[in-house]
Amino acid sequence: MKKRLRILALYRTAELKKNIAGILDNENAFYTTYAFLDSGDICQLSAEKDPDIILLEASADKDGHSTIAYGRELRLRTCAQLLILGPSKDRAAVIETSTQTFASGYISPEQIPFLHQIICETWRGDTPQKILIRELILSSLTAAERKVLEILLGARDDLLSSPKTIANQKTSIFHKLGLKNLQELQHIFGHY
Repeated sequence: MKKRLRILALYRTAELKKNIAGILDNENAFYTTYAFLDSGDICQLSAEKDPDIILLEASADKDGHSTIAYGRELRLRTCAQLLILGPSKDRAAVIETSTQTFASGYISPEQIPFLHQIICETWRGDTPQKILIRELILSSLTAAERKVLEILLGARDDLLSSPKTIANQKTSIFHKLGLKNLQELQHIFGHY
């Protein structure tokens, strides 16, 4: 028997919930929980539900900071992949929200009818969006930092650099990615 994917849909507007429910509730492949985004401790709810995929409606505010804050926290506290649902007219906002939250994808309103397919493809493995977002996130790293990152994530250590140089590169990686420590780094990229 196939596993039913656990979906946590965090919405800000009743209209989006209705649109999502119209698609996901007709599928036997999903067990979906809906929660209004401002209804208490969303991170606690996500830990309790242990979703495979989190759908997060982007905020309507211009800078999207609340979406970024929620998204980052959800990615750090769960093993779920994050899909952002929001308008795609502002290119800079789409890129910033996707990269700063370590999202697996960004879904525009026009793509909602294909939500079932997008969720399944995201769950199965790398999608073009996931690959592009990950590469955008890592684009700030130098080649040497990327090599250190690969080692931190389990690749064979064949570096000839001094321990001090490697330590400096680790610190730079954490700073550039906005992560506090090795555990956060391994958690985010181990579930990406």
